[in-house]
Amino acid sequence: MKLALHFDGSVAINTLRQAILAAGESTTIHYSAAHDLDASAMLSVLSASGGEKNLVLGFDGARLDPRSLQQAVSFASDRTRIDIAAAQAVQPSALVTAIAAAGDSKSIRAVFSGARVNQETLRSALDAAGREVGISLVASQSLAQEALLATLQAAGDQRKLAVELGGAQPAANLLQAVEAAGANTGIAINTAHALDRDELQALMLGAGDAKQLSLSLNGSQVDEAALPHLVAAAGTNTLVRLNTAEAIGAGRLLAAIEATGNTRQLNVEYNGVQAAAAGLVQAIEAAGISTSVSVSSAQGVAVEGLVAALDAAGQARKLDLQFNAGQLPAAELQRLVEAAGNRCGLSINGAQALPLPALLDVLKAAA
Repeated sequence: MKLALHFDGSVAINTLRQAILAAGESTTIHYSAAHDLDASAMLSVLSASGGEKNLVLGFDGARLDPRSLQQAVSFASDRTRIDIAAAQAVQPSALVTAIAAAGDSKSIRAVFSGARVNQETLRSALDAAGREVGISLVASQSLAQEALLATLQAAGDQRKLAVELGGAQPAANLLQAVEAAGANTGIAINTAHALDRDELQALMLGAGDAKQLSLSLNGSQVDEAALPHLVAAAGTNTLVRLNTAEAIGAGRLLAAIEATGNTRQLNVEYNGVQAAAAGLVQAIEAAGISTSVSVSSAQGVAVEGLVAALDAAGQARKLDLQFNAGQLPAAELQRLVEAAGNRCGLSINGAQALPLPALLDVLKAAA
């Protein structure tokens, strides 16, 4: 079982430190306001994590002090990841220096917006990136096609690059991007339901079994009859994501799960506010080793339904539940942590809303 606790800047540093110190091997602590920490607080948090705790420090590129970013990189252990949102807003020389300082052992994820990125800065970041550095490019359709292809070429087979594209654009451009992607580049196409069946087939054919491709389909807009065929045609490195899965007819959804044949990757994503527990359990029971089920706003499902879902997942099926801590009683959260199997994950947003004793109890249960 994996537990992820997400804290924002309103958490007291002492509380954050206690959570880090209490975290077990399977728990990751996320802190999204590292840009607000002074040097002393930064060292305090990093020292609590040591080399044994899983920690993610989030920086807002528009607000960070380059010295603070450099300090975080310098003192981070190999189990600490540094996430830089709006990386295009960071002073270019400071960003490249931090990425270069990570070398091949420190983990950094820098997220750029295609609508605002400077092509030269992006190229410099890619050139400086070591093995554990990931560069993400969202809203990539905002880039000129030539610039996007040049970025993919710069990443080559060595750099870790994640490119997000919208499906509502010429399919030929998407296919070009897929074909140009290197071995460590992932192409994610959101709103892929905007593409017709032939266009989707062409993309999957272009990806084959070697390219990393993700297709995100909205369950309320997808062609349900074509779903099983789409899943069956996917390469072994292609992930089909069905969000708003509660909008898909039960028979069609189960047929899509069956079409994976335990070799095709499928993620079935429910909105807990709208999902029925019975349908969720049915999907989990049908899921094979290559199918994962996730539930956002899981606090919208009655706790008994979630316990039933965790029981259906057992030790072999993959189930991820995402909660808002302010809307879930601490006792229920602890019960769910205790019920989760080996391949289950619980992600708690707004973890600072939990009273410290309850927070420590949850961490103890997850250890």
